[in-house]
Amino acid sequence: MNEIAVAFGTHRSSSRAVEWASQIAIRSGAHLTVLHVVDRIGRDRSQEPDQALLAEAQGRLAELLRNAGHFQVAAIVEEGQPTDRLLQLADQVDADLIVVGHHGSGDPGPFGPPPATELLLQSSRRPFAVVGDNAPLPESRGRLTMIVGVDGSRANADSIEKIAVVAEAIDARAVPVLAQAPVAGGHRHEVDPTTSATRLPGDDALETVHARAADALLEAADRHNADLIAIGTRSRHGHDLGDLGDLGDLALGETTRHLIDRSARAILVCPHHP
Repeated sequence: MNEIAVAFGTHRSSSRAVEWASQIAIRSGAHLTVLHVVDRIGRDRSQEPDQALLAEAQGRLAELLRNAGHFQVAAIVEEGQPTDRLLQLADQVDADLIVVGHHGSGDPGPFGPPPATELLLQSSRRPFAVVGDNAPLPESRGRLTMIVGVDGSRANADSIEKIAVVAEAIDARAVPVLAQAPVAGGHRHEVDPTTSATRLPGDDALETVHARAADALLEAADRHNADLIAIGTRSRHGHDLGDLGDLGDLALGETTRHLIDRSARAILVCPHHP
């Protein structure tokens, strides 16, 4: 992993996201680029930037980065539209991972859901992590534990390849979990889940949990005292998901949204785009 792009906003969760991303950058040896966009709400776009406001934001960000203890870092503070700029920055620095905060409320905030998490779910082709207010920070040393959702779809198999790359980069043991919710007619898999699981780093065998996907992953994360939960997803656009049975929620991102809302742990999302 070479580059991590992280959004810093006004909510406490944004600070946690920077701290979390800093620890991941230290573990992986990646460079960290922190973006703080002061939204032009109520301001004419033709106006000159508010220099006093930008200076205040730069001060807050500089103090946070000093406390985070990561020195391979670039800080960008500017005015603009936060969510669009985040994806632009990720492309500019060719980010291997995007990190945003989640404050767990309906208040949009500069980088909170909506719009940032929804934007990433719908548009990001890069892996991204959503970090809540109380997400545990990864240790700088020692192996992490990552719970990985496996669902037997082709999209999930592709996402697992990306999850495996991130897991290797941050030295995480990956525990694959297959949710088997009761469905009429049994379970139909496009790809053998066991085969998908073998692509992950670590020696953990595929665990089958008889529950809906989000519940299964949350239960496994508690049981293993995991540091984060990883899941693959894809957008609704251009895909016929009618034949996926109980896998549809996972592919469409509903399980991801459920995990983000309910889990205190960071959620790693690796999108599938054919």
